[in-house]
Amino acid sequence: MTRFYLSLLITLICFFSTYHVEAQESNVRFYEIKKTNEAIIIDGLLDESVWSNLPVMDSFYQNFPGDFVLATSRTEVMLTYNDDYLFVAARLYTQEQQRVIQTLERNFNWSANDNITIDIDPFGDQQNGFHFSVSAAGVQRDGQISRGGSVDQNWDNRWQAEVSHNEDYWVAEIAIPFSTLRYNDTRDSWNINVSRNDVLANERSSWSPVPRNFGLTTLSFTGKMKWDEAPPPASRDIILIPFATSGLSRDYGLTSSYGWNYDFGLDAKIAVTGSLNLDVTINPDFAQTQVDGLQTNLSRFSIFLPEQRQFFLENADLFAQVGFSRIRPFFSRRIGLYQGQQVPIWGGARLSGKVTDNLRIGLLNMQTAADDDLNLSPQNFTVAAAQYDVFTRSNLAFIFVNRQGSDFNNLAGNNFNRVVGVDFNLSSADNIWRGIFFLHRSFSPDTVEDIFGDSVEIGN
Repeated sequence: MTRFYLSLLITLICFFSTYHVEAQESNVRFYEIKKTNEAIIIDGLLDESVWSNLPVMDSFYQNFPGDFVLATSRTEVMLTYNDDYLFVAARLYTQEQQRVIQTLERNFNWSANDNITIDIDPFGDQQNGFHFSVSAAGVQRDGQISRGGSVDQNWDNRWQAEVSHNEDYWVAEIAIPFSTLRYNDTRDSWNINVSRNDVLANERSSWSPVPRNFGLTTLSFTGKMKWDEAPPPASRDIILIPFATSGLSRDYGLTSSYGWNYDFGLDAKIAVTGSLNLDVTINPDFAQTQVDGLQTNLSRFSIFLPEQRQFFLENADLFAQVGFSRIRPFFSRRIGLYQGQQVPIWGGARLSGKVTDNLRIGLLNMQTAADDDLNLSPQNFTVAAAQYDVFTRSNLAFIFVNRQGSDFNNLAGNNFNRVVGVDFNLSSADNIWRGIFFLHRSFSPDTVEDIFGDSVEIGN
């Protein structure tokens, strides 16, 4: 039976590899970005002279309610850069003076707020990128894009945005530090798209047209931003985040003395290359993590609550999006948690990012401490993942997961679980064919289990 599934998987890969549609270069929109030496103050006023001398992105196309027709709400966008920042300025004309603002919370609901958005694919793979959006109230929304259009909003980073309002239009001014982005500084062009939501006009539009049956973050429909000279060298920053806590406590019913408790640790983010990042943590403190949203679970299955701890977020799709939504070989929320109780983490390291234009890798190792109350021995978690791009927008993904429990006197003991898997993620150049085919094998001391799956979608 195993040979049958393997043969079927290979046959399907060979079949779909013949369905390869090249994008029509003549239909791609281009923007020539020019460097500036003028100081730009992010205040939403656009009173610097540079904004009057740049080419303008205009003639936006509807994504809703129609598509491939010019938008009724006029939008004008300009881009420039210096050695430190990518600057974006936009004038967004409205038919009425009112602008819809639903919330002042970061990572707002995109469809319910007037906003301007820029999606960037620095590697040109049409799979991975960055998402930056600012609402008419100046509220920021950002995320990492994976799988060609899925946005992970738990990724937060440092950038600036300000807005101002006039009678018939509002203005957004944005500065994105190059240190926020991961990119290959040898490429002479980046994939890019700018989109807009006008709630009162009930219109979504974008500079590079996107069909109505696709989201505006779909990277296969981006245009090209061509650099007038080589982009600034990719960042090699090292960020250190130490922490220390202390406190005094006393149980007045049992003792007259105070108890003193303290803790300390360190997080580090190291840019190994412009596109490869190393995260290191020692005795991590996740106190900054937001509380999970309340969900009622009436099923007999666990809920996959999203990972919000910063250590796990960059390139999270490499580890978390293998398989499909209900079959995941690795779920990082289980590290540091056992039977609903918190387990101390001694430390860990995580290397992730691009090593070539076609290859992404991810390596993770974390060690948790023993917990006598839970009768839990120390646990080691090791994950190795790789994603290799094939054809235009498809990829092969590989993953190895190992959880090893040990008292350090019996490292080769039988308290373990291991998973090996391979996925073929299919996306044709025009998004007509989309699918996932995967084979995973689970190893534990007493059982070995094969998991097969497939999912195919046909779009119009």
